[in-house]
Amino acid sequence: MDLMTILAAAGLGGAAGQRALLPALLLGLFHHTPWFALGESWTWLASPAVLVVLALLAVAEEVAGRSETVGPLADTAARVPRWIAGFAVAAVGTGALDADLAALLASGLIGVSAAVGAEQAHSRGRAETRALAEGGVEFPDRTLARIEVLAVAGLTASALLFPALILVVAVGALAAGRGVVLLGRRLRHAAIRVGGLSGVDETEPERPPASDRDRNRDRDPDHDRDPDNDRDGTAP
Repeated sequence: MDLMTILAAAGLGGAAGQRALLPALLLGLFHHTPWFALGESWTWLASPAVLVVLALLAVAEEVAGRSETVGPLADTAARVPRWIAGFAVAAVGTGALDADLAALLASGLIGVSAAVGAEQAHSRGRAETRALAEGGVEFPDRTLARIEVLAVAGLTASALLFPALILVVAVGALAAGRGVVLLGRRLRHAAIRVGGLSGVDETEPERPPASDRDRNRDRDPDHDRDPDNDRDGTAP
């Protein structure tokens, strides 16, 4: 197995680690271009009916992943399917399924390893952006989801057309995602500081109810006059 095949398997596996179905859909679509062809036993993946089903499932996966309530559950449920998809798309995309068993295992193991790493990065990043969204900073979660879709498309296209670009796409996607998370944190901290300052109540505190002695003092200015001075006939 040469270096380009290793990179292609890693790129396809990394793409599947973020979205289980989108790489398979892209494989089927690329089969209709002059730059890539599926193996003879996998041409059915490019049939219109299969492409429609994959497209619908990919949209459903994306919508579920972006939901505030369903998203964490969807990511947990999709963890193992993404690993399996990493094995499968790496083997299909590199042609290992039509080769010998050794090539199949090599491509599949590279793909599933990349899928596990990408899925872990995806889970950690989305956990942070969802926490920021709960705190009122929502744009990092939406932006990170878009970055992931672009990364999946970029990794798949690079793996099929020019595997040498896979490292560039992967590093760029990681840097962009991390930058979005850090920006969201700063905005969240700034919002907390501003909210803390603006939330200070500068109005005069409410006075407690006046006691009977206080009310008598208000009505009679001489209420606290020293009785000894009154007996002496002198003013206080």
